Amino acid sequence: MKILLITRYFPPLDSIATSRMVSFAKYLSRKNCSLTVLTTSKKGQVSIPFAMDSSQFEVIEVPYFDPIASLGIDRLQKKTSSSFWGPLKKQLKRSLIDFYRSHMNERLPGRTDLWVLKGVQKLKALKKEGYHFDRIISSYGPPTAHMLGYFAKKIFNCYWIADYRDLWIENDLYKGLWPFKWIEKKIEGRLLKEAEMITTVSSPLQQTLIQKFYPIPVHIIENGFDEEQMSKVKGDYFSHKEKKFRLVYTGSLYWKKRNPLPLFKALYELKKEKVLTSQNFELLFYGSYTGPLLETIEKMELESLVRYRGIVGKDEALSIQKSADCFLFLESPDSKGILTGKLFEYLYFPSPILAIGIKRDSTAAKIIEKANSGFIAENSVPLIKNLIIELIKGVSLTKNTSFINQFSREAKAEKLYQLIL
Repeated sequence: MKILLITRYFPPLDSIATSRMVSFAKYLSRKNCSLTVLTTSKKGQVSIPFAMDSSQFEVIEVPYFDPIASLGIDRLQKKTSSSFWGPLKKQLKRSLIDFYRSHMNERLPGRTDLWVLKGVQKLKALKKEGYHFDRIISSYGPPTAHMLGYFAKKIFNCYWIADYRDLWIENDLYKGLWPFKWIEKKIEGRLLKEAEMITTVSSPLQQTLIQKFYPIPVHIIENGFDEEQMSKVKGDYFSHKEKKFRLVYTGSLYWKKRNPLPLFKALYELKKEKVLTSQNFELLFYGSYTGPLLETIEKMELESLVRYRGIVGKDEALSIQKSADCFLFLESPDSKGILTGKLFEYLYFPSPILAIGIKRDSTAAKIIEKANSGFIAENSVPLIKNLIIELIKGVSLTKNTSFINQFSREAKAEKLYQLIL
């Protein structure tokens, strides 16, 4: 079977979304599939590359004009210090990043719009060179991946699977811009009529997509963890000389949706009560962020307990996770169907999860509870305080490994393979 995978998120771009696409390429290529990946050029977008062995499949990067890279907004996100900026420039910087990430990253108009034109040209060139494909898999976001999936289906006259890591029009993080939201709705409806199958990451997202695109079948392929990669991770990232409890968050932090403020309030009170000190506790953030993270830490006088460590690569992030005493999982109460790949990495390692923001009836909360892997605090400051005290004392959880093992990336790729045979 010859498969064309269309995605922006692919190495060397380091993102949790990249892990899903890499696992599809990696494990489908082991099923006697001839696999080709069509992706964007990553010039000017990568500070810490995602390492990958691509010897088993072909990767075609399509160069295009990226307005975000040309403006240097990616580089602004990766600065870990704001001392260079005056108050006005610092506010402008954050406003640009917030606007870009809220409206342009996964919606139309967006940074990859011109990729479609170049991508269609490349697809036609591949056709002339004698390429043919039996299956096309495109993955949202951005929406331009599905646009290219649509054109690839027309050019190669083959079976198209549209993968949704998140919803497009109903996206909880990326709201879009008026009047483009109306235009996007029309575009999505027109494109997806041509898909033979849709895949997504959770039951709530599946139900939304069924309502929109019936009778096209919609199947769940959850995110997961790559056991091959994670079994090799070392767990000695932190100094053993420092006997302190480390609560760790790895990944992007969207202040309006993944807001740590209830946790900060709990830490502030525990600090005032002299329960927490810099000698026995540390909350560490790794990754990019939007919103006033550093300012809030300073305003609440939490510098001795909370630190932002900047962006790290995939291997380093996994080593940090394995070395942590507890994982911080943040999500919006409205995000019932969002299942980020970070959750499954947390499940794999033995330390417990402290989940803040999500409701108990959310998909993520149900998975954490079924896996016996952590505690759901919602946004209750008293509950967060009590849980932190108990976690520091030492909580022993026997994780439900038989339940967790179903979320291996290899198992999910096998499920996808069986669906598209």
